[in-house]
Amino acid sequence: MRIVLHGANGFLGRHLAAYLLARGYEVLGLVRRPEAAALLRRLGCEALLYGARGEVPPLEGEGLHVVLIYSEEGRELELVERLLERREGLKGLIYASGLGVEDPRLRGLAHFAVKARVEDLLMAAGVPYAILRPSTIIGPGDEITPLLLSMARRGTMVVPAEEYVFQPICITDACRAVEACIRRLAKQGERLVLPLVGPKVLSYKSFAELLAEILMAHGWLSAEPRISVLELNAVMLAWEITPNQAAYTFSNATADTAALEAHMGGRLEPIEACLRRMFPRLVE
Repeated sequence: MRIVLHGANGFLGRHLAAYLLARGYEVLGLVRRPEAAALLRRLGCEALLYGARGEVPPLEGEGLHVVLIYSEEGRELELVERLLERREGLKGLIYASGLGVEDPRLRGLAHFAVKARVEDLLMAAGVPYAILRPSTIIGPGDEITPLLLSMARRGTMVVPAEEYVFQPICITDACRAVEACIRRLAKQGERLVLPLVGPKVLSYKSFAELLAEILMAHGWLSAEPRISVLELNAVMLAWEITPNQAAYTFSNATADTAALEAHMGGRLEPIEACLRRMFPRLVE
């Protein structure tokens, strides 16, 4: 089966492309830059470029589209509108939205406003769809663990107050969830909305403590770092993120995992196990 992957050169996109290829899917990645297309081809994907204005090129046979784009300028909304305009051959659409997008308090924020508009568009379109609402996804190449590792090596891990929590999910589980959506949309033409979250709600301080413990135990740190809990604006500066990224990262949204585990047909991997796989014990 052919999967058309938008955002294939992003963190989740790269992992998902490799995951699907290993399971026998035909994967076509659509990207904006020739060098990104070259990277995808080295993975074994077919790769094409968008047009100069973001147009999707003609795709013989189409396929099922997976949209993983994050854009503060609303590019993902324009893309989904274009895909729905050319429905012939569109076997379904899977969209990575955001956890908390259904909260009216968050829909006034730019990131969530775009996500909400795409969700509303899909729900009204009459095509098979799956909307996944991810929390932070953890795995090789993610954003948060290298940041905290770099801080830990300098001696201090900066995190926001305990009131800010998140629900990280392992990248393998995220890929498993997307593949389960592909199977259900292809066979049954379903319409799904699911949180894409891990099995535990954590404060950023408790996550930093867990990561530091694993890094110390496996020889990645020579000394135990200090955990510094600061006001949100100070954390934003330390993490070098934009207000939109902060609104998404620190939204405090959490969700029950029962529906996701039922959807995947198995338990979610504990985040501790995911981190241990990412940072195996160093050989002396």
